[in-house]
Amino acid sequence: GKISEALKSYFSLVEKFENSRDFKDEKIAGNCYLLLAKCAMSNDELKLAVENLNKAGSFLQQNPQILRSLIEIYEKMNNLPNLQMSLVSYIEVVESKGNFTKSRPMRIRLAEVQEELGDKAEALKTLKAFITNGKAVSSPLEENSKDQDLNELMRLRCSALNRGQSGNAVNLPTEEETTQLKNSASSANKSNKAKPVNTTPVTSIRKSTSKVTLNSPASIKSGSTGTSFSNVMKGNDASVAGWILLASKQLSQNLDVLKKMGDKEKFERLSTLCLMLSGDESSEGRKKAAIAIAETIATSPLEIPWVEGKIAGFLNSKSQTAREGALLAIQAQAELSRLVSEPFLVVFLPKVFSGFSENNSSVRHCAVDAGKALVRAINPQALRLLIPFIIEGMENKEWRSKVRTLEIVVGLAAKAPLQMAQALPELVPVISKQVWDTHRQVQTSSKHALLAICTCIANPDIEPLVDKLVSVIGHPDEAMSTLDALMGTTFVSRVDGATLSVIAPLLAKCLRERNAGMRRKAACVISNMCKLVMNPKDVAPFIPLLLPSLQKAVNETADPEVTAVMTESLNTLIRAVGNDFLLQQAKNGISGPSTKDVGKMKSRMMEDLKKVIAKSDESLTIDDAVVGYIVGMCTTIVLYSLEDKEMLERDAWHRSVVPYLSPYASQDVCEGIFEEFYANEISKIQGDDEETDENDICNIEFSLAYGGKILLHNTKLRLKAGHRYGLIGANGAGKTTLMRNIANKNIDSLPEHLRTVFVEHDILGEEGNMPVIEFVFSALEDNVETVKVVETLSGVGFTESMISSPVSSLSGGWKMKLSLARAMLMNANILLLDEPTNHLDVKAVAWLTKYLAGLHDVTVLVVSHDTNFLDNVVTDILHYENQKLVPYHGNLTHFVRLRPEAKSYYALEAASLRFKFPNPGALDGITSTTKSILTLHKANYTYPGAEKPTLYDVSLKLCLASRVAVVGPNGAGKTTLIRLVVREDEPQSGDVWAHHNLRIAYVAQHSFHHVEQHLTKSPVQYLQWRFGSSDGTDREATENNMSMKLTKSEEEEMKKVGAIENIYGRRKTGRTLEYECSFVGMGKEFDRYITLEKLIEMGYKKMVQQADARVAAQAAGLDNRPTTTKEIQQHLDDFALAPEFSVHGKIGGLSGGQKVKLVLAAAMWNRPHLLVLDEPTNYLDREALGALTKGIQEFGGGVIMISHNQEFLDAICTETWILDGGRLSTKGGAEETALKTFSKKKDAEEEVEEAPSAGCTNKTVSYENLVNPRSLKLLSKKEVRKLAKLAEKAEIPLPEYIAGITRASPEWRWLSS
Repeated sequence: GKISEALKSYFSLVEKFENSRDFKDEKIAGNCYLLLAKCAMSNDELKLAVENLNKAGSFLQQNPQILRSLIEIYEKMNNLPNLQMSLVSYIEVVESKGNFTKSRPMRIRLAEVQEELGDKAEALKTLKAFITNGKAVSSPLEENSKDQDLNELMRLRCSALNRGQSGNAVNLPTEEETTQLKNSASSANKSNKAKPVNTTPVTSIRKSTSKVTLNSPASIKSGSTGTSFSNVMKGNDASVAGWILLASKQLSQNLDVLKKMGDKEKFERLSTLCLMLSGDESSEGRKKAAIAIAETIATSPLEIPWVEGKIAGFLNSKSQTAREGALLAIQAQAELSRLVSEPFLVVFLPKVFSGFSENNSSVRHCAVDAGKALVRAINPQALRLLIPFIIEGMENKEWRSKVRTLEIVVGLAAKAPLQMAQALPELVPVISKQVWDTHRQVQTSSKHALLAICTCIANPDIEPLVDKLVSVIGHPDEAMSTLDALMGTTFVSRVDGATLSVIAPLLAKCLRERNAGMRRKAACVISNMCKLVMNPKDVAPFIPLLLPSLQKAVNETADPEVTAVMTESLNTLIRAVGNDFLLQQAKNGISGPSTKDVGKMKSRMMEDLKKVIAKSDESLTIDDAVVGYIVGMCTTIVLYSLEDKEMLERDAWHRSVVPYLSPYASQDVCEGIFEEFYANEISKIQGDDEETDENDICNIEFSLAYGGKILLHNTKLRLKAGHRYGLIGANGAGKTTLMRNIANKNIDSLPEHLRTVFVEHDILGEEGNMPVIEFVFSALEDNVETVKVVETLSGVGFTESMISSPVSSLSGGWKMKLSLARAMLMNANILLLDEPTNHLDVKAVAWLTKYLAGLHDVTVLVVSHDTNFLDNVVTDILHYENQKLVPYHGNLTHFVRLRPEAKSYYALEAASLRFKFPNPGALDGITSTTKSILTLHKANYTYPGAEKPTLYDVSLKLCLASRVAVVGPNGAGKTTLIRLVVREDEPQSGDVWAHHNLRIAYVAQHSFHHVEQHLTKSPVQYLQWRFGSSDGTDREATENNMSMKLTKSEEEEMKKVGAIENIYGRRKTGRTLEYECSFVGMGKEFDRYITLEKLIEMGYKKMVQQADARVAAQAAGLDNRPTTTKEIQQHLDDFALAPEFSVHGKIGGLSGGQKVKLVLAAAMWNRPHLLVLDEPTNYLDREALGALTKGIQEFGGGVIMISHNQEFLDAICTETWILDGGRLSTKGGAEETALKTFSKKKDAEEEVEEAPSAGCTNKTVSYENLVNPRSLKLLSKKEVRKLAKLAEKAEIPLPEYIAGITRASPEWRWLSS
């Protein structure tokens, strides 16, 4: 189409020159007209093609290509007079150039046309004229010209018969002619030398020039499997599938059987054609004989067994001519008589595949064409019959055979993707081996084939990873990144054998690696994939690959934690297979339906089908091979279907039965046989459907997983219209993941017509810069009026100025209101709410409760940790229990009555989980918990561009005993006040004082912003990045603290000679703080101590703050605290973050609650004196919220928090700060408590040494006489301690680490010389 458009533009120029005859480049014009004609031919615009060819002929005189194209067109149009003229012209042109090879088949065709026009004398004259021309003869002729003429005339008569209408009278060969032809063919067969044949590849039995392409995929379910077919042609393989045995028996039928059929003339004709098939001297003649045979048996299937017997003999012949003729006959039958021939042709596939490696190019091309024709013709349900042939073809040592076989695989994947998916466990290992073949073309073809067959996997979760999983087969270095991508994938679809086939090679490779972390991840994936498998037989094919690797990894891994995970994975893999018998069978490489089961089902079905056929018409005779072929396909539908519903699919059964009965009976009879047979078989396998309710909008069963963890396994989800469901489960159970996948329609069997709206808590990215009204319209349909949008926004409290302002200017509470307002306008069937009360004040929560209670036709699914809200809203509870969703009718209170152990969802004090906060270090001069550690006096703050201040004359005091709740309406400035306390913002006026050693931990309102830049790191890696500096300071706090961050002008000023370059240390003289300073451009002898007041006066306040942070970190022991995986994990254990997520997972894969736990743990790493929490209850479940409450109650430092959860505040806070209109008022106060401080020496004495168990144990092993590799003297204790930390971080023994130090190592520079 694009070529045609381009040529039309070109010819607008050509026509201008044609009129003036000024167009000189006639060759270009002629070729362009010829190309345009080909475009027209491809679009079947034959008249336009003829017109363009005639124009091309005016430019290109006597061009054979133009004449050849005209011949093809007239062939299509069946315009015999013009065809005759074109043939004559073409023959004259090519023979004038001495090209008799091309003219020979055209003269034969000319003779055929002349005979069809009724001029047989002229036809014979044409042939004789050609025969007498010695230059035209490409091979020696027989001496008897009369026999040669007879042969040619016999071919003409057969061709005319084949091209005529069915039912037309034809002249069969006379008895004398038949005898002469038999003798000629017999003598040719006895000769060891094959006559020259046309080596042009035959891609279509009708048109040798057309390109062969495989049909589009058929939507039919999986096919059956067979056993070895290597001896099928010899008939001595007793284990071959039943229908093939029947077909083989039919091939042995002889002449007597055909004579009983009563059609002697047809038999004689078929005999003649078969002799022509093996004895004719030209490929064109054999092709025509093959067409005649196919068209003859297409109208009468009774002769097929005898014909196929003859073809089988030709395939086993030593004659290349006979083998070529047999392959042409197979191709012709596959294209022209598929339905009657298919049950018999499949038996020839091994011979066709072996033809791919033939030495003779003509036979090889015919084998390729026959193979492609069979692939196009075969029923997708019978695809599994080809698997043994494919495997045998790829085991062939000849590279051409491998390449052609892989091309067949690609074609089958496009034709029958569902059936190919079922065959992946057998094919992927075999094709994967070819990726490492020494021949480049085999490597390329195998990679292409792997991609083609893996795209057949009907698992949408694995689709984005197919390229990576296929690539890693040829690129082992990509294993770790691919495994990480697999771990980060959310699985919602069931895992079948096809999915495992592409994942298993990666897992087996990872288990063979020495890296313990990689082994652990692979074991986790194996365990979780097995839990998502519904049919144990899907796992069985991979037992020989995974089980030995997993057992070996368990025995070789020293790390006890990794070993425990792999042991559990091993047990899960064994349990997934089922009983001991199936496990033993799988170990022996036996999987899938047993031969006994297949044979039993086939026998029963065959008996049933024969009874139905006999019942419909006693005189109806259908070949047993056909019946067996039908039964074989129906058996595969039952035994290899993924789900029960696929077994019952009527269309798949219909395609496997009716088309193959139609050649033997009328359509009505065939339909009647099918209906009765289908009903009988389905009644034996069909189960009763569950009762349904008219109010059900969803009643499904599914599984859900997120890479390394199974969330839900074969659970049911039943939702009713108008019901409001509270989704309850622990952090990490998968509540948000479930709702997100429902919203994205990624849940198996979820009705497509449902409209879902997912309301999340944060509005990020480009959406944050949109005006409010534009943000709402971005998710709505075009027919929603602006008036309705404005009314809805006004109804939830938005003013006109707020509607036109950007989303980013809204507080957290107003952003949640905005998301809810947009959801209201989308008219959803299912409204999904994830923590909707986050950031909402009391009035807004009351409004939301009332709105949700008024939704009578909308189903609501809500996740919330606000107990009162759930109690007032939900009508049902969906509770996570053992990877199932268990429904309970009633609100949260009623649910707790039924399940008292779930009281932690109702009362904070009932939580069994506990967070352990580290006690803060001592502060100089702070001897009482009520003594001030931070004050703010008459502070004012105005946002840039704002007209009025956000905070007015704010004064406050904080101490170690402070338990402060900051409350106020949305937008009152609560978060702004917090930012002043933690020094992320500075007031424009007023004073801020903090103890010089004060350490503050801050968890922001949108707490994820702490970790959103590190989503690809594990939690342990994040903490190592944040606190892994040599002085132990908090890198994130330093970057965000405005009181420490130098401006560009300040940095330039401090580069001048004489400016303070660095502050090394600090000392206290009486009540005065002095700092040791060095100066730019001056030596160490000029270093001196300067008082705090003097430094502030000189403008070095920010450098003082940085120095105080370093001293504070040293006071907390952070400079000596190792950031090893073990140390960090011990800290994370205090916040209930298991190694599964902290060490082996990524931050991007954590749930909201788990991220909050990580942020809390990171904030408490430096043992702070003051903990500042902005909406800490967001994302935490009731159990974690209770743990946080207990942790704060036992904490020895001060706490200040913002929260709309009154229950949480009442359980902790003794003091309330009320912000309203930018002014602060206080209520209550701090209560004196016992002073709890951290002592490095005391805590060190309390640490219990653990016995060395695995991995690096530098902390618990004492090493003596360690030699300095630089000075060759004993290492000092300081050097040993420093090297021990590095060795522990590298997870190798200290002596081994020291032995690896060279001159190029960074340690070499600081080791003593």
